Amino acid sequence: MIDVLYRSVPITSEILIQLQDFSCGIGAMDDILHSQNLLAGLSENEMSAYFVYAPNGELIGFYVLDIIGLEIKDNDYDDFLDVVDIACLAVRKDYQRQGVGSAILKKIYDQAEQMNPQGLYLHVEALSLDDASYSAVPFYEKNGFIYIAPAGNDIIRMLYKMHSA
Repeated sequence: MIDVLYRSVPITSEILIQLQDFSCGIGAMDDILHSQNLLAGLSENEMSAYFVYAPNGELIGFYVLDIIGLEIKDNDYDDFLDVVDIACLAVRKDYQRQGVGSAILKKIYDQAEQMNPQGLYLHVEALSLDDASYSAVPFYEKNGFIYIAPAGNDIIRMLYKMHSA
């Protein structure tokens, strides 16, 4: 595993330029990261963006957290939870499968503990079952997330329960 450095900094034009060169290999996620609307979307929704750098200063990861209320209704759950939403988590393609994603999740767990939510929530969205986004599902399962319910045809909702409700 490589060492990583975490920075929560305002999104500036320099950061947006770095994001233009960033690719996680998943087209839809790259489109979001390359969007000029990213800054406005983060500001409007009061989300917190974090940037992950290699020791050489290269941007190798990016994640966005938000605190939301989540209603879950399916066979296993019928609950309303206060959760930290992992709105975006991306690792630069040439740094994948080197422990960076797991290191980012550990950092997110540590940050979330300070916020005292009942869980961490995320969703994986794909255009088709062959979409590379679905390769993230086993990664999240390995890191303690469970499948909770479909949110739509192409969306898999996952939850990491931190505290018993």
